[in-house]
Amino acid sequence: MAGTRGTARRGKSRARAWWTPVLATTATGLVGLAFLPDLPGGDAARTVDAAAVAPATPATGFSTSGGTGSIVVPAPAVAAPPSMVVPAPEVVRQAVVPPYVPVGKVPPLSPPPARCGGYATPRRLTPTVTPGAGSATVTFPADPSTDVRGYRVQAVSQHLVSGEQPPHVVGTAAQVTGCVEVTVTLSGLTPGDPYVFWVEEQQVDDAQGLTQFVQVGSSEAIVVG
Repeated sequence: MAGTRGTARRGKSRARAWWTPVLATTATGLVGLAFLPDLPGGDAARTVDAAAVAPATPATGFSTSGGTGSIVVPAPAVAAPPSMVVPAPEVVRQAVVPPYVPVGKVPPLSPPPARCGGYATPRRLTPTVTPGAGSATVTFPADPSTDVRGYRVQAVSQHLVSGEQPPHVVGTAAQVTGCVEVTVTLSGLTPGDPYVFWVEEQQVDDAQGLTQFVQVGSSEAIVVG
């Protein structure tokens, strides 16, 4: 019975996989620890080849040439300084417009007479005033705009008196068709007094239903005969 039991134990030992640590030394001086399974045949079959268990080649960046077990870590590469590109402004070349008049000659600066409708919005015009005996005739171009319904002319005396000033002398005219001249005659003026004549347009705002007088021109001070 004892012999049978010992045989069974040895069978189990051979069937079980055992890993036996083996200390191996490579040619470069590194010490490695390898684990090898039990080979059939017991301790007599445990022959280890040092070259077979030699460690793999060291990773890139490490060296063992400095001596037994030494590790050399290379210095990090120096980063290049950042470069900055400053854009240069683009130069736009344009032709220089020559003057329209010869050098030394003063160009005419007075605008031509205003055509029908004037130069601006609201337009600006200079009426023609013909003085008479205690009266004056004012002539100006009509405005054919659809919102203009009529005209009003006021004679404003430039002779100041003490107290309240006399009321303005007012004359009106209806709207005409086309770009024609409008004539308004004012009477009851004081002979020998200077007057400034205002020209106003009666304009209607259909959206708001409002009627207003907008001044579109005035004259210089003119003495009535």
